[in-house]
Order: sequence, then structure tokens, then C-alpha cells
Amino acid sequence: MTKEENFIIFSDIKRLFFKTKWVILTGACFFGGIGFFIRSQVPVRHEVTAIFKEVGQTQTSLGNSRFDTLLHSIGIGGDKQEGHVLLLSSIILEPVVEKLGMQAEVSLETTLQRKRRFLKESLNAERGRSIQEPPHFIFSHVRYKGEEPRRYQIFFTSRESFEVRKGNNQVAATGLLGEPVVLNDVIFTLNAPPKDLRLRHNYSLTISPLAQKVLQLRKLFEVTPLYGDASLLSLEMIHSDRSFAICVLNEVMESYKNYLTRENARVTEGQLAYLEKRRDDYMDKMDEHLEAHMQYLKESLATKGALNLGQHLPLFQSRKQELMSDLMSIDLKISELLDTDPHFIMDIGHEVASLQKELHQIAKERDALTLAFVGKQDKDNTLEKHLRRLDVIEQEELRVKTGVDTFFSSLVGTLRQRDQTLIAVGDFGKVLSPDANQLKKVQQEKKRLIQWAQENAGVRLSGDYLKHQLRLLSLQEGALKQRLFHGTKRGEEYQGIDLDTARRLLLSYVQERDQAASKIAEMIFAKQQIDQDHAEWVSLAAIFPDAISQEMVKEMGEMKKQLRKERMLTEKERERLEKKFSRMKEDLFLHIAQTLELSQLEKERNEDRITSVRMAILDLLGQEVSLIEKQIEDRIEEKLAHLEKEKELVSGQLSAIKAEMKEVPDAWLREHRLKFAADMNKGMLEALVQLV
Repeated sequence: MTKEENFIIFSDIKRLFFKTKWVILTGACFFGGIGFFIRSQVPVRHEVTAIFKEVGQTQTSLGNSRFDTLLHSIGIGGDKQEGHVLLLSSIILEPVVEKLGMQAEVSLETTLQRKRRFLKESLNAERGRSIQEPPHFIFSHVRYKGEEPRRYQIFFTSRESFEVRKGNNQVAATGLLGEPVVLNDVIFTLNAPPKDLRLRHNYSLTISPLAQKVLQLRKLFEVTPLYGDASLLSLEMIHSDRSFAICVLNEVMESYKNYLTRENARVTEGQLAYLEKRRDDYMDKMDEHLEAHMQYLKESLATKGALNLGQHLPLFQSRKQELMSDLMSIDLKISELLDTDPHFIMDIGHEVASLQKELHQIAKERDALTLAFVGKQDKDNTLEKHLRRLDVIEQEELRVKTGVDTFFSSLVGTLRQRDQTLIAVGDFGKVLSPDANQLKKVQQEKKRLIQWAQENAGVRLSGDYLKHQLRLLSLQEGALKQRLFHGTKRGEEYQGIDLDTARRLLLSYVQERDQAASKIAEMIFAKQQIDQDHAEWVSLAAIFPDAISQEMVKEMGEMKKQLRKERMLTEKERERLEKKFSRMKEDLFLHIAQTLELSQLEKERNEDRITSVRMAILDLLGQEVSLIEKQIEDRIEEKLAHLEKEKELVSGQLSAIKAEMKEVPDAWLREHRLKFAADMNKGMLEALVQLV
């Protein structure tokens, strides 16, 4: 047979098949099993469909709905499919992915277990049996904006608590079911673990990027308009977990609804903003006229006391009469204050009233103490006589120093000799107290400061300093006058004490004096009782204030008892006891006399202290009176200055009333112009509001 006659016929193929049938059958079974296994590893998926209708949308053709208008307003495309693209955009799907926790995945199965599960589910699906959902972790509110996946380990310590560990098995955070867990830039909430959870076992947790999950979710969706109506959208999703797919569709529709609500609010706000801008433009113009009108009203109120010219004209005469009355009242108050005295009751405020009340109380206390010294003071101790005698002393001192007598030159030598003798023995110190000399110096210093104050009237700092020094000198002058007028002077031992301390000292000294007087009376009474034969010695011992007297009286009482027992004593013993009793009685009387003398000295010393303290209190009361009088005078001066300023203001207002009459025509013209402009702008604004 030649090459051209070499044909393959069916019998050849049949013979070859029977010859290699076992090889062919084995290969067919092998490759068929492989194909079946590969097909069984495709997960069984459920198709879930939902219909979404935009609220308030009418049935229109695709591309003419409010949804398209909204897309045009935000600048997204213009074709008929742009609404579907928006539904599958990241702005809609990202909140869904985060809320359902799709970024978090926990691997519970090995590769072999997953292949076995796919095979079992495929067989059950082919047989029409129900498919059980595999156990899995349920996450929610996962937030991660990174570009690379994050991997962690979840380690459950109990059914409710767990630990999140890093790759090196280091604990990064701890958490509880249903509570957020924060890991740097990752936040998630684990709601429920699988039922077959193993405690103290590491589960692999992967946090995927948000963009990756959004792309995966978008591939599972298909959005088409229903029956050509743009308001009805059919949403179809294919997923292996049917309940999860239902949740995803519901969340997508909810997110889309919220987005439409926000966009509708944005567009509405834009329109309102435009209308408000136009309204504000007219309002600004209206405000300008109102501001001008308000400024006019302010000026009118401030200068005329009325809102408009019609109200202002009748007020001219009444204002003038009121100002004239106020001016007369101010002049009357000034005249009263100029002639007043700090002790006179005046109505210039509660502070002055309280100061005067305190002044009267202190003056009453001072007068009561002064009456206690009536008849004890020097009759010549008055301020006028002191000052006149002070002038005489100054002339005498000048004459002694110069040696010249302008009146009796022939008696210069004799007078000089007599004056030198007086100076030598110190009679100048006895003529007047040092307070009179100090008062004269204070008055001279005060005159000098007044002259300086007049020279520095334009300098603020120097003027304030001189005023302060003048006030201090006035206080010192008042205190010295009070001291000289009442003839009081504190002793050196009471210098530097205050009024309260002096009062406490006076009370203490009076109590000590009364105690000394009581002690003297008790000793005298006890001495009189001892001389009597029927004296009760035990009772008398308690009367004596000192322990020595009490001991001696008790001992004498015991001796007296022994002397009364005549039957138990011999004549010699009785004589010896009587001598001892007499001697002890003499000693007791001598002790009583010395004690009485000491008590009398203590009483006199306390009386001297009481007198000195009373003088100190009187001096302190004088200082307090002077201080309060100066405070009242300061308040009177402040009131006078205030009244002078008020008088100037009232006089200025009276002068301004005459000038106001010249401005009446200009004010009338300005008022009518403002009223016309305000009425015109008001009408334009009302028309704009009606259009809106």
C-alpha cells in the first residue's frame, strides 16, 4: 500500500479505542473529577433584589427626574446612567462599608476546611437542600483610612472580653463585646463572636483598606431603572451570605436617602442664601437710612431731650425753668455747706451721717471724761491764752538773743541778766506745754505749704503731693488743738497705745483699785473683830486675804480654845499660853498694819494709773474727733466741688438753649428728608419679600 492509500477509517478508531479503552476511561474519570472539584469550589451565591423609590418623585422618563437635576447642580455628568453611578459611588458606599464592618475579616477556616465546605454547599445546592451559613465574627463601625491592610491577632480571655495583639504577640489593646476598640488609626466594634469560639486562641484579624472594600462591594451590585422610570431603581446584589446581602441593600438605600436629603438641603440653602443676600443688600441700604435717622434721633435726644422737632419745641420753656430751678438749688446747697460745721446735722449722704453719729458718740464720751477732771485742771490752760503767751515767749527769746530792748533800753542789762537766769533754770519749759510750741510750728508749716501749692498749681504731681501734706498737717493741727483745749496730755508710758487698749487698761486698773479697797475693808473689819472676846477665830481666818494672816489667826484660835479649858491647864501653862497669845496678837496687828499700808499704797498707785489712763483716753478721743472732723470736712469739700461742676454744667445748658433755637429750620429739613428715604426703602423691601 502506498502513502496515498494510507486512510484512517472508523474500524481503525474502534480497534484503537478497544485497545486503549482502560487508559481513556481512566483519563476521562480523572479529568472529570478535577473539573467537578474545581466547579464545586465556586461559592454558592444568593441573588437579592430591592426596589428604591425617591420620595416625592413623579413617574417621568429617565434623565428628566429631580435626581438628574440634582446631579446637574453638583456638576456630575449628564447622561442617563449618572444616577446609577451616583448610587454606587464612594460617597454612598463608604458609610455602608464602615457601618457593617466589612473592612474587618477574621479567618476561621483552613484552606482544606474551606474547600470541604464549598464542596458540601455545592452538593446541597444541586440537591435543592438548605445551606447553613458558616460561623463568623460580626463587626460594625470599622474606621480605617489607610492604604495598606493591617493584621492583628484577637485573643479571647472570656466570652465577653478579648485582647488585640500585634504580630509579635504584644497586646495592643483590650476590649469588650459591643464597645469600640481604638488602635492608633483603626477603630472597630466587635459585636458577636461565633458560637464555637475557642478561648485563649489567636484568631487572625485583617483590616482592609476602605477603597479596596468599596471596589469589591461595587462589583457585587447592579442598579437598573425599573420600567424606564427614573424614580424607581432596582438594586441587585449577589453574595454567598443572604442575610448580609439584605443588610447591605438596606444600608445602601438608607445611605442614598440620607445623601439625597443632604443634597436637597444644600441646594435649598443655596437658594435661600441668594435670596437672603438680595434681602441683606436692601436691608443694608435700609440700615444706612435707619442709622442716619437713629443718629439724628440720638443727637436730638442728647441735645434737645426729644425724638423729633415737634416734641422738642414744647420742651424749650420747661427745660429752661427746670435748669433755673436747679441752679438756684445748687447755689443754696453751696451756701449751706460753706457755713456748716462738722458737728451740725446735714443731709449729704449716709457716709457723712455715720461719721457724724460716730463723732457725737465720741464727743459725748470725751465730755463725760472731761467732767471728771473739773476743778483739777489749770484755769489758764486754754488755746487762746496759750497762743498769746507763746507770742510773748517768742519776743522774749528774740530779745534775749539780740540783747536789745526796744521799749526800755535803760533796763537792758537788768533784763538780760534776769532772762539769762530764767533760761538757765528752765522756766521757759514751764510757761507753756510743748504741744503749744508744736501747734505754732504746724501752723507756720501749713502756711508755707499753702504758698507752695499756689506756686505749683499747674503741676499735677507736685500739687497732689502738697495737697496730701496739707491734709496730714491739718489732721495734726486738729489733734493738737483738741489736746490744748481740753488740757490733756498722755504720759510717756502710754505713748503709742490705741483707744481700745486704753479702755481695757482703765477697766483693769479700776478692778485692781476696787480689789485693794475691798482688801483694806476686810482687814479693818477683821482687826476690829479680833479685839472682841467673843470672836469666832475660825470664821475670822477666812476673812484675811493672805495666807500668813490666816495661819496666825488659826493658831491663835487653837490657843484660845486651850485657854478656855481651865481644868486641863496648870497655872504656869496658862500663864505661858497667855503670854504667847499676847505676843502673837501683837505680831498679827503689826502684820495687819503693814498689809493695810501696802494695800493703801497699791490703791493710790492704781488711782494714779486711772487718772493717767483717763487723760490718755481723753487725748485719744480728741485725736479721734479731729480725724473724723477732717473726714467730714473732706466729704464737704468733695460735695462742694461736685456742686460747682454741676453748676457749670447747668449754666452751660442754659447757654445752649439759646443757641438751639437757631438750628430749628435745619433740623426740620433734615428730619423730613430722612423720613422720605426711610418710607421709600421700606416699600422696596416689602415688594422683595412678597417675591420671595
